[in-house]
Amino acid sequence: MILRRLPALSRWMAAAVLVVLLPFLRPPFAFVALILLAMHLGLARIRPAGREVYELAAALVHTSALPFVAGSVWPAGRPIALLALLGLPWLAGSLRRLAGAVVEGQGLPALHAASLRVPGGWLGGRRPTRLLLALVAGLLVQAFVGVAAERWVLLDASGMTLILLGALVASSLLGIPSRFLAVQPPLIRVLARDTVKPAVRLTTTARLPIGVRIEAPFPWVAVTPSAFAIAGTDVAREGQEVRLGMTPPLAGPGVLTAIVMAVDPWCLTTTRQDVDLARLQVIPRAAYAAWLARRYLESAQAGGGASIPLPALGGGRGPRRGLEYYGARSYEPGDTRRDIFWKQTLKLGRLVIKERRDDYCETVVVIANLVAPDAEAADWIAYSLLMSALTLAQEGVPVAFAAYTASGVVDATIPLSPRLAVTKALSLAEALQVTPPPARVLRPSRIALLRRTVALLSARRPEVGLARVLAFEYTARMRRATEHPAAAALQTAASRAGPPAAVLVISTDLGSIPEEADALEVTLERLGRGGFHPIGFLVPDGPAKIVAATAG
Repeated sequence: MILRRLPALSRWMAAAVLVVLLPFLRPPFAFVALILLAMHLGLARIRPAGREVYELAAALVHTSALPFVAGSVWPAGRPIALLALLGLPWLAGSLRRLAGAVVEGQGLPALHAASLRVPGGWLGGRRPTRLLLALVAGLLVQAFVGVAAERWVLLDASGMTLILLGALVASSLLGIPSRFLAVQPPLIRVLARDTVKPAVRLTTTARLPIGVRIEAPFPWVAVTPSAFAIAGTDVAREGQEVRLGMTPPLAGPGVLTAIVMAVDPWCLTTTRQDVDLARLQVIPRAAYAAWLARRYLESAQAGGGASIPLPALGGGRGPRRGLEYYGARSYEPGDTRRDIFWKQTLKLGRLVIKERRDDYCETVVVIANLVAPDAEAADWIAYSLLMSALTLAQEGVPVAFAAYTASGVVDATIPLSPRLAVTKALSLAEALQVTPPPARVLRPSRIALLRRTVALLSARRPEVGLARVLAFEYTARMRRATEHPAAAALQTAASRAGPPAAVLVISTDLGSIPEEADALEVTLERLGRGGFHPIGFLVPDGPAKIVAATAG
């Protein structure tokens, strides 16, 4: 109990000595004493964010200035330097409080940032903090000034403070081993791009309380908490539990090794240790989906034709009418007056029809680009393709596939039964190719926006050069879009499936290949007038989201 109160007693005793000496001091020294008392009293007005740094500065100034001021009363006695001992407990206590603030991320943030990123060190990864270097440098300057000015009290006071710092550093070296943390890294099996949050318990072998800061080894790893204080083995052996939030990529490492820094109780030294937090086994999503597909095929009943009969189509070019409202579309010959969407018709100035569908199982056309820019994207495409086929198979939805590459159409099937659809998805997943895409600087605008711009410019001033240039660009892009393999694959599969049907697009980044995006946009717009409608665009902007297409 007395040891805990010793820093506060030291602080008040130093202030009491100043008050006693104040009537006997000459004006210059009395002014210094008043400044010291003002620093002492101002400690209560400092905000918590900077209180630790201010208190450390006040304790350090009091330790050196108190013998200096008292030396003006007894100039002949060097033992007056022993008054510096009154401020040393206060100085040690302020160092402890500053260390706690550094661990919590407050006060001297550059201290731990530099220590975490600088490898190596002396004596097994140890390194002096910037605070220790600054204190030693300031005390050496004070000793030099004391010798030059023949103020031996300053020399003695700086020497006592240096002895205190040396004792604290020696205590840190003896009480904090180079391997201060012990952990049993768990084995974590996770799908690529899945998020898991396992817990890991850290125990310390240090005999002193330490502040620990952990730096995540990769951007996709988050450690919570990343900074904490942990008691020494002589006090508690329970340790600290941290939680790892991670979303590993396909090429994730086998071991998660984090950089850990320990700050001693006085913020004078840091110890760096590389800690293996977990052993990681990243399972490709495509391998997991393929395993599920094979299990489905093993459990499914054998037989079934390559195609299944579709419901008889009604007359007219548009989709079958029903009772369930599905959406709105432009007017087509054969639509009845009762289906007119009057509100949208008045708003847009053209006939808009309410589209209705019956509650029956419509075909889904899955169109996939079998070229991926890297292995990560290939794994995602295979997973999306297989899981889409499995989801539709579980619902009993017939599936037609349209697969293509940049060089041509790979496959365009008729509507397949669930079992054959899963088998076809497995074969398409095995046919994936990895080809880095060409680098692009500018991202072209959408072809629909380009068409609208050309129409507006041509309607106002058709002779303007910009309108002719944009019209030429629009014509060229439309020609490339219609000739792209994506358009041919989707058009062939749609013609074999027949309307009404849904379209599910699986691709990597449609924006990086403008010809592919134009081909899909133009073809989907054309098919939309014939009873086909898109139900989703699967792109790898985060964890894959599988669209479950159900009836209606």
